[in-house]
Amino acid sequence: MLSTAGRVIAAEDEDMRRWADVDMAGKLAASFLALSLVWGGLCGASLFFLAETRAAYSGLLDEEAAAVASAKEIQYHVATQNAAIASYLVATMAGSLGDSQSQQRIREAGDAIDRLTAETLAGMKDEQDRELLGQIGAANSAFKDAAAEAIAAVETSAVKAQVIMQTKIAPLSNQLIGHANRLSESQQAKLEARREASGERIRKLVMINLAAGIGILLGALAAGVWFARRMAKPILRMLEHTERIASGDLRLEPIGRTSRDEVGRLTGHFHAMAGQLRELIGRIADSAGELSRLAEPWRRSAEETALASRQIAAAMEDVQEEGARQLREADRADVSAVETLASVRTIASLSAGAKQEAEAMLGKANRGAKEMSGLSARMQTLAASVGELQAAARGIGERTEGISGISATIRAVANQTRILAFNASIEASRLGSEGRGFAVIAEEIRSLSRETTKLAEDIRLSVAKIREETTLALSKTERAMQDAGEGSAAIGLARDTFDELRQSFAEVAAGVTDISAAAAAVEIRTELMKATTGTMKAASEATAARTSEASAAAEQQYASMEELADSLRQLNELADRLQQSSGRFAW
Repeated sequence: MLSTAGRVIAAEDEDMRRWADVDMAGKLAASFLALSLVWGGLCGASLFFLAETRAAYSGLLDEEAAAVASAKEIQYHVATQNAAIASYLVATMAGSLGDSQSQQRIREAGDAIDRLTAETLAGMKDEQDRELLGQIGAANSAFKDAAAEAIAAVETSAVKAQVIMQTKIAPLSNQLIGHANRLSESQQAKLEARREASGERIRKLVMINLAAGIGILLGALAAGVWFARRMAKPILRMLEHTERIASGDLRLEPIGRTSRDEVGRLTGHFHAMAGQLRELIGRIADSAGELSRLAEPWRRSAEETALASRQIAAAMEDVQEEGARQLREADRADVSAVETLASVRTIASLSAGAKQEAEAMLGKANRGAKEMSGLSARMQTLAASVGELQAAARGIGERTEGISGISATIRAVANQTRILAFNASIEASRLGSEGRGFAVIAEEIRSLSRETTKLAEDIRLSVAKIREETTLALSKTERAMQDAGEGSAAIGLARDTFDELRQSFAEVAAGVTDISAAAAAVEIRTELMKATTGTMKAASEATAARTSEASAAAEQQYASMEELADSLRQLNELADRLQQSSGRFAW
């Protein structure tokens, strides 16, 4: 059976080499590295795309804001132009000589409207807005012509100038104001829509990035916990079995090989070792019983031989009459010596085999202890990897604190922007009609401040969610660290049990060596007894003249039988101790 178990272990080792397993710590480290690279790549790509999207939307918002500002400026210049022409005509009709400054204002306002219309039209893509700009340009050209006609007519006829004012300038002014208002409203609506779309897109990208990062982190934590539990479960089962072996119970149920890595190989070797140990203990117990059974008749035979030798020595004076009986006793002693010699040689052969098996089991126990030491180092590597993952989770928590600070800064900037908008509104109201453009810009700034405040609040809520998930991740890594610590403790206990087994096997080997030495001594004394018996037989068949020599031989035989009986008693006691030691185990 031992050779069969050895072939099974060799076949399993060959299967391990064919599958080219990677150690468990390497698998865990590779998984963590892959997850970290995927997470870093995803975060980098998301941040790059977020920056590009933000820049693109920022450019579009700047273009829309510029268009709104141009529309507001056109409104301002139209109002300025209307006020200048009205002021000029009123002053002229009142009898003044003409207001050259008003004429200059009229020309400058008209030129400014043409310039703004051309600049805005160059960057405008919407066909409806381009049509509005074209209408503004045409109305402005007609307005300028009507203004020139009214200025020329007022010098000759105030009535004609008034008619031009009512029939041409007033309608054209209303058209310019209406077109400018529609353009401003259109650009304002587009700016609001673009700003809302930009904020919504950026929020979605931020949430997607955060969700992906949290998902990958949780996946890494789950993988770490799964690996730790997968490694610890068979080790704890082996610890339970080693405790049962230490208590003397060798009736073990198979754990089952759940993997082809170091833990699976250790499980297979452990069960093979347990089976060989059970078989060895059984053989030792059987050999001890057989040795005790065989030693008892040898002892009785040696005592009887010693008694016979004493009787021979006492009755040597009557050796002639007792010659026949002495010869029978010598034959009996010779037969007993032959049987004793054969039994002692059998014991010596069994002891040699038991010694080899005990030494083989001692070597396997040494290899098991080395494998448990290597597994302890790998469990420490696993604990270090989980600790690094825990440190990374803490780093994420610290970075979320930085994001919270940035969100607070954004809210502060929004509050300052709101104050600036309020001050601009006050300044615009103080300027009256000339500050209407500032009022519009102040309203835009106030709207932007509200959007910024809302965005900062969204960021704060997202950061709070990240902080909560990070706290959960830290708790899971701490639990994984605890599992790894328990696994290391279990490995330490298993290593101690292997050390105890090695000591027990060493004691068994020493006991078998003692048995072999005792058997060798018995064999030597049996050979001596056989030789002495032959001498006794020769003396019995010789003449009575050699009675003194036969008496000396009988005395020598008696001493040898005493030594043989003493050796057999020691052998019997050693067999009893061996039976008591093997009786601790149940198999």
